[in-house]
Amino acid sequence: MIYQFITLTHTDACGAPYTIGHAITWEPRRVRMELIASRDALARDTATSAGAPYYVKIGLADRVTPYPAWSVRTAIQKCPGGIAYFSAGESGMQVNPLIENGKLLTKPQGARAAHQKDWTPLNDTFTFFLQHADARAEIRDLRIAQNRIHADDRKHISDGTNGFAVPRILKNGARVPLKNPPPGKTARGGETLYELGAPAALSAIGLTAAGRAVWIGLIGDTENPTDWDRVGTEEDLAHYLLDLGVTDAVFAGVSGDVQYYDARTQTLCVAAERPKPEDMRWVLMPGQTERGLACIVELVE
Repeated sequence: MIYQFITLTHTDACGAPYTIGHAITWEPRRVRMELIASRDALARDTATSAGAPYYVKIGLADRVTPYPAWSVRTAIQKCPGGIAYFSAGESGMQVNPLIENGKLLTKPQGARAAHQKDWTPLNDTFTFFLQHADARAEIRDLRIAQNRIHADDRKHISDGTNGFAVPRILKNGARVPLKNPPPGKTARGGETLYELGAPAALSAIGLTAAGRAVWIGLIGDTENPTDWDRVGTEEDLAHYLLDLGVTDAVFAGVSGDVQYYDARTQTLCVAAERPKPEDMRWVLMPGQTERGLACIVELVE
């Protein structure tokens, strides 16, 4: 099959089964991966204009404005025609770059990522999930120098290449454990840095040995995502990836960033954030917290 939407089940501490999330798998030769990237979100100086009033209280923001990006629900309405939509990590909040139609998208000069004191151009190696115009999908480390793809690595992308940089979680079938980054740092090639605090929804995207793409979102109990005893773990995420034959994968979002939709079954799943005071919440939906995302993936046949 060229595309599948798979229900993932789990059992709680009492042995009761429940749906913990879903997998989206596709054949890159038959399904195109497009990005819905928010230039406004990428260009935003997140350090001085955060998305929730809480950041003003802790001195991270001077003012509050709505986050200039779409949720998956909004993307479905604004860009109809996809067979699936899902989050690609909160790249606009962080330094992690995007590649859209062969062009590198990064934070422009003056626009700081969350927790950055000063803007600096990217000069590092980043791990990308890429899908090319010739239908190949791959996970590849690309060097970036002064906010540009290194000249020696330009040969690895072309017009029509779409992708996003996020930390590794599997490499050659082995787990790459997540760990907290030092302030102002993001993941480099060969390591996984991600600020993971309390239990939260998790997502990842990877490739099987045969080149099939697999995205997984674990939001906890899909019928009651605020049941924190049923939220998945890093081990769960790695287990489902390996069970679906994935050998290499990258970590693609956490908490309220984990949003996805399957058009054929009209299944929309949005993770819930842990309970917060009213002034710490983002955009409220019934029983959930639905964020705008700097980058959403749309799958098109």
